[in-house]
Amino acid sequence: MSSSQYFVVAILAAVVVLLYSRKLSAPVIFLSAAAVLTFSGIISPSEALAGFGNDAIAVMLMLLVISQIIWRTGFVQWIFEVRLKPSSRYRTFLAQMMPFVEGSSAFMNNTPVVAMMIPFVSDWGSRHKVPASKLLMPLSWAAILGGMVTLIGTSTNMIVNSLVTGSGGTGLTILDFTPVGLMLFSGGMAYVLFFGYKTLPVEKVLRKGWLKVPENT
Repeated sequence: MSSSQYFVVAILAAVVVLLYSRKLSAPVIFLSAAAVLTFSGIISPSEALAGFGNDAIAVMLMLLVISQIIWRTGFVQWIFEVRLKPSSRYRTFLAQMMPFVEGSSAFMNNTPVVAMMIPFVSDWGSRHKVPASKLLMPLSWAAILGGMVTLIGTSTNMIVNSLVTGSGGTGLTILDFTPVGLMLFSGGMAYVLFFGYKTLPVEKVLRKGWLKVPENT
């Protein structure tokens, strides 16, 4: 390899190490890496800034703004609590919560969906003596699997679409991922409800009355 290639490998290795160390935030790490590569002449300033003009980035930012607005209104939480009427049984609650989160995550950014559901799910767990670890992990999985259902459900799908169109291919439609995404979500949910819930960890610091999931669930 040439000296410039070794330099790029060193920068990528430094990025990985810094991300795992968590001493700096991810935006600072990536922007610093781009700046180093630009000043060293590996990439040009126009190439360094090209990503900010990507259509997928603009759409993701727009979805983040819309998700934050919906989150702050409390509308989604109201629908789940008032209209779906969550069950007091653990697995029945999971069967209600996971499709709801999946549907929300398919059209909203995953992070706001999980953030707006955490307080409600944690409160349900404290009221029904179910450890938070047995609720928050299925919540996260539902959001991740739900993001696979549509083109805008996750940034990864949008980046893939932008690469396809950038190379001259035909752009994907919003529902192109749906058949595969629904199969993955259905399989993941079935696993959690019938097998996976038994393997979920219990908090290391056990609270009074939180020793196990009730046997009648």
